[in-house]
Amino acid sequence: MSKTVLQSVFYSGIASLLLIQLGCGGATTPEAAMQAANDSNAKRLSNLYLMIQMKSAPKFEGPKDEAEFKAAIKETPSETLSPMGVSASDVDSLFVSERDGEPFEIRYGLKGSPYGSSDPVIFEKIGVDGKRTVAFLNVSAREVEADEYQQLLDGKASAGQGRGDGPTN
Repeated sequence: MSKTVLQSVFYSGIASLLLIQLGCGGATTPEAAMQAANDSNAKRLSNLYLMIQMKSAPKFEGPKDEAEFKAAIKETPSETLSPMGVSASDVDSLFVSERDGEPFEIRYGLKGSPYGSSDPVIFEKIGVDGKRTVAFLNVSAREVEADEYQQLLDGKASAGQGRGDGPTN
C-alpha cells in the first residue's frame, strides 16, 4: 500500500472513531476532532502506534520496541505528524507523561487488523491521585485504578472489559 493510501485509511479511521465517540456535542471541525484525539502524549502515542500497525499491512504489527517506535515516528512525514501536535525533532518528549513526568509503559509488538483494535497500549507508570491513564488503540484514553491497570497491562482486559467509567477522551 502506498503512504498516501495508508494516511487516508488512518485519518478516516480516526475521524470515524471520533465521530462515534464525540457525538453531536463534540468537535465541530476536522481540525478540532484531530486535536481532541491527540490532546495528550498518551493519545498521540496510541494513534502513532495504530498508524505503524496500518503501515505494516497485511501483518498489522505494532513496533517491536522503543527504538523501532521512535524511528518510525521520525520517518513519518511532517504533514502527518503536525496535525497530531507531534514534531519529529522532539520524539523523546512524547514518551513521557505530562501528568506524572514518568516514561510510559508500552505494550510492544501488538498485532492489529484492518478494522483496528481496542487494545490498551500506552500506560502511565504513576499517574495522579491513585489513578493512571491508559490509552487504547481505538482513539480513547481513561484513568484506571491499580487492579484494572495491571489487567490491562498484562493484556487480560481490553477497552470495554475493565471496570472504569469509559473513555475520558
